[in-house]
Amino acid sequence: MDMFNFVLRFWRAAEEEAFTPSEAALYFYLLHRANTQKWQMPIRCPTTTVCAFLSTSKQNVMKARKGLRQRGFIEYHSGSGTNDVPQYTLIETPSKLSGQLSDELSAQLPLYKNKDKDRTTTTAHTDSILNLDELEQMFLKDEQWQQAVLELFLARNKKGVTIEILRTQISQFFLYLKASGQTEGETKDCKSYFVNWLGKQFFNNHRDGINKPDNQDKRRASEVSPAPTEAYYQSF
Repeated sequence: MDMFNFVLRFWRAAEEEAFTPSEAALYFYLLHRANTQKWQMPIRCPTTTVCAFLSTSKQNVMKARKGLRQRGFIEYHSGSGTNDVPQYTLIETPSKLSGQLSDELSAQLPLYKNKDKDRTTTTAHTDSILNLDELEQMFLKDEQWQQAVLELFLARNKKGVTIEILRTQISQFFLYLKASGQTEGETKDCKSYFVNWLGKQFFNNHRDGINKPDNQDKRRASEVSPAPTEAYYQSF
């Protein structure tokens, strides 16, 4: 199971129909519990524990889990007492995203198109292809997506990541793309590309002993590894 798939699926669904605060809190709490127990399902969790952790009532928890099940995000057994506590199972729906992030298929999914390339095979996606300046402004304003990326990195123990650092890295990412000769991209694929690119930056910084992004000179782009561009298409 992939934390990124769960988080991104949640925010995509939220764009279509908002979740209640209790539903969102419960879902991310279950993601946290699943991660701590290495994604072994089901997740055994007394309702009193959930209430204490989320500072909410039993009634809110029961409404939240019912709403998440109706939208296809979880299944649960409500339990009947001390020896039979509630059990939750997170549902991972197969999607195009999994293929985009897999090493095997990444080479088959061109993420960016230069203006001089033939667009006849991408007519259906024309509306979502923007120039890099437009994409950068979109990313910097998309607070929900930024929060999803932050949750992902914190779940993977990438310490020291904040919203401010993330926004700085967004600008540096687009400087990197421009320096690489890119001119435009598709919104959804560009977001996936950014997450993988940012993961590589943190990996290289940790491996080489370089200061983390919050200690870098924000006026300059991150140092680019000599690895080929294809390396950034892989999951981190």
